[in-house]
Amino acid sequence: MALRWSYKRREEFAELSARKCAHCGVEGLVSKREANGNESLTYNIDHIIPQASGGTDDIDNLQLLCSPCNGAKGALSTDEFSSHSERKYEVERMKVELEETTGLDIEYIERMLQTFSIKDRHHVLSKLLRGGSVWELGAK
Repeated sequence: MALRWSYKRREEFAELSARKCAHCGVEGLVSKREANGNESLTYNIDHIIPQASGGTDDIDNLQLLCSPCNGAKGALSTDEFSSHSERKYEVERMKVELEETTGLDIEYIERMLQTFSIKDRHHVLSKLLRGGSVWELGAK
């Protein structure tokens, strides 16, 4: 459930947070009123531990996020989101490494991985980078 704060209170929280996204670090975040159509620079006040997981509206459970990070985080806790993001970036790095070491086309690698979760993609790429075959992937 969204916080029911006044515009003034939201702006005060944004100032206390230095108008900086707590996840990606982008600075200069503004309210939707001031965004002039640039949604990527609008801020959202986010629950670190989502209310769906028992999080509260206490100030120490709130953080400022840019709209893209807030949308990507969804109902994940901040720890879950950070872990998911790190794994996602690692998967991207591994895809490039696999392309460079095997000569496989990156689009082929993408198609091969599209049915796997991020966690499973990490496992698949790790196995392939260690010289395993796609057929061995059933054995974890």
